[in-house]
Amino acid sequence: MSDANATAASTDSAPRFVAALEALPHCLSQSPDGPVIEVDVAHLHAVLAALRNRAGFEMCSFVTCIDHYPAEPRFALHHQLLSLAHNDRVRVRCVLPGESAPTCTDLWPGANYMERECFDMFGVRFEGH
Repeated sequence: MSDANATAASTDSAPRFVAALEALPHCLSQSPDGPVIEVDVAHLHAVLAALRNRAGFEMCSFVTCIDHYPAEPRFALHHQLLSLAHNDRVRVRCVLPGESAPTCTDLWPGANYMERECFDMFGVRFEGH
């Protein structure tokens, strides 16, 4: 996808995100790589489920963690979601106040390996995994 097409797809998809997340607390911003939704860990699973069920993001292409040591809170969890039907992506960012987060393997079973990798590399535990 060219940069112009990626920008158009990201701009066109914003109303889908807004409609899917209207009842959930979140902050939507735009990065050079596309839209980013920032959420609190307490609402992470609900936001991911809404994006899958109401905005058409049928694939979780990655789950990773960033260690901001020595800053506190130390970890930020990132999920990148892909909609094949709409040809766009969104990144969901969540700062972890501790070292645990809800699993998304009930939504996307393929995230199993990525969550295990986050545990092995960063010690982040996924509740319900």
